[in-house]
Amino acid sequence: MKVADGMLQVWSQQQAIIRAQARLRDLTGGKRSLVDELLAERRAEAAGEDGPA
Repeated sequence: MKVADGMLQVWSQQQAIIRAQARLRDLTGGKRSLVDELLAERRAEAAGEDGPA
């Protein structure tokens, strides 16, 4: 949802997802996988937790 020029613009859920994906692609240059980065961080954290205390 967005207000622009005094008008309320409403998108369907699917349209909102497509818009969000396009914004992220623009921000990352489409060359990075944010999911892969998040998974790598989580795995590294989990590996650190398994070590000696």
